[in-house]
Amino acid sequence: MEFPWEIIKQAHSLGLMNTMIPEKYGGPGCGNLETALIIEALAYGCSAIQLAIMGPSLALAPLLFGWD
Repeated sequence: MEFPWEIIKQAHSLGLMNTMIPEKYGGPGCGNLETALIIEALAYGCSAIQLAIMGPSLALAPLLFGWD
């Protein structure tokens, strides 16, 4: 099985990736509720795709809250 790059690219172009990045840094600036709704909708369709799309967001916490 290959990684679903086309789906990932579409999710990125729709703003479904890195949802917690603030707008001032070029992200969509979604809050916790919006992000949870996106995660829920993606997982309803396919939990593996949801993990592939939202998994990298786990690395954002040190970047967003580590300094400023």
